[in-house]
Amino acid sequence: MPRDDAKSRILLAARERMLRVGYTRLSVDDLVSDLGMSKKTFYRIFRSKEDLLVQIIDRTFAEVRLGFNRIMRSDTDFVRKLTAIVSFIGDQVARIGRPLQEDMQKVLPHHWHRIEQFRREQFTRTFSTLMDQGIAEGYIRDDVNKRVFLLAYLGGIQSTIVPAVLVRESFSAQEALRCIVGIFFQGILTEDARQEFTQMPTVNNTSLL
Repeated sequence: MPRDDAKSRILLAARERMLRVGYTRLSVDDLVSDLGMSKKTFYRIFRSKEDLLVQIIDRTFAEVRLGFNRIMRSDTDFVRKLTAIVSFIGDQVARIGRPLQEDMQKVLPHHWHRIEQFRREQFTRTFSTLMDQGIAEGYIRDDVNKRVFLLAYLGGIQSTIVPAVLVRESFSAQEALRCIVGIFFQGILTEDARQEFTQMPTVNNTSLL
């Protein structure tokens, strides 16, 4: 099997398994056995299990950037972009199980910090651009301090969607995100925009507001 094909198969299978069971419980032996490969093949492609994790993170970052860019470049209005962004973020958050979040924070905190930094930078850039469009189209009140909003919004996410909090609470990361988005955006949208936003199918289905 060509090296690139083997690498893609390992990355895809390992990511799906790691998202469910976490990093420490991921067994290279079980992974290659299920894929019908040898450990020799695995270690020709990846230096270690941690190297595998780094490449999974890199690939995921690229996919997330692509997803955000696709939505932001679409020829749609602010409300539809906001709805699509919220749905996209919710899908991404829902994929990461608590075991992986806890493992990353306890065993490999430097990689968890990297994920948090990526999330902070991506969210800041995306929502800043989205707010500019919302203001220009009259969906967001023009008296809103965009910088204060973004700092408060990101602070709410970063202080809530973390393993140390989630392990003590009954809500999931996805549920927390939906609630945070709903609370914050209700405060900055115009009345007409709130009505339009809450009528969008994706929002109704996920109870964002």
